[in-house]
Amino acid sequence: MMRIAGLLLVAAMFVLASPGHALGRQSLDEVEAVNTRKLGVEWVVVRPGDQESSGFALSKDGQLSRAGQPFTPKVEVTDEQGATRSDVDEVRIAPPSPSGRWSFMTACEPVTSGEPLCWFQYLLDLDKKRLFDLAWAKYPQPVPLYWHAGERYVVIPTSGEGELWLVAVDIEKHTAVDIHFELLVLEAARSAGCRGEEIPFALDLESLAWSSDGQVDVVVYFDCSQEGKPRRLIARLDPATGKLKIVADRVGKIGVATGDETACAASFFAKNAKKGGS
Repeated sequence: MMRIAGLLLVAAMFVLASPGHALGRQSLDEVEAVNTRKLGVEWVVVRPGDQESSGFALSKDGQLSRAGQPFTPKVEVTDEQGATRSDVDEVRIAPPSPSGRWSFMTACEPVTSGEPLCWFQYLLDLDKKRLFDLAWAKYPQPVPLYWHAGERYVVIPTSGEGELWLVAVDIEKHTAVDIHFELLVLEAARSAGCRGEEIPFALDLESLAWSSDGQVDVVVYFDCSQEGKPRRLIARLDPATGKLKIVADRVGKIGVATGDETACAASFFAKNAKKGGS
């Protein structure tokens, strides 16, 4: 019995420590500080006439190439007058997918005054040297990309007006779906007895992980009327549909974890082990 209890406790700790390392954030500010560090990535910047160490080059008429091999079609942007142009100011290219086949790129309109707007977005097929129009954000920024192992899908963090959300991109269909968390958090907060029309929350990007069945799990913290340490739930995203649900993570009907989470989970496993007769 002692051995079984020990195994149950280890299993409980594994479940509640997953996904990622997001167990035990002390405040939403801590979560947001972690996110700021996670989002601090750089993409390769290529300007006309440059030859980057990565092998990318861009001509003055929008021809992108890599190791001397041109991509088709040429890069195009729209200027302030709505005219299509190929004299792109610069492009920003994300690190390639794990297999090396795919990447994402933003292109900047010609500079007339101030900073260029780099909101023209492409999916790159690095093997076939193809560009595909694929918009995933209104104001795209260099961010980390979370690739599924099979590279059918990728999840991209996106932010705007003080909100952080996720975008699920279907590489095969060349489509992108926004996934917002406000309603999910509100459901969890109401079930947990929270009051108020707006519940502050933060996604923990350090926790974001792909499950074995092709779903995405991410820990979300929410502050119930500024009661101190934030509450925690695990949200599961289906990248094929963009649908969200709260994972029942063994410590509550809707997966809201408070208090001694490991002890609660161990109790759950112990009860179920007795029911199963093992």
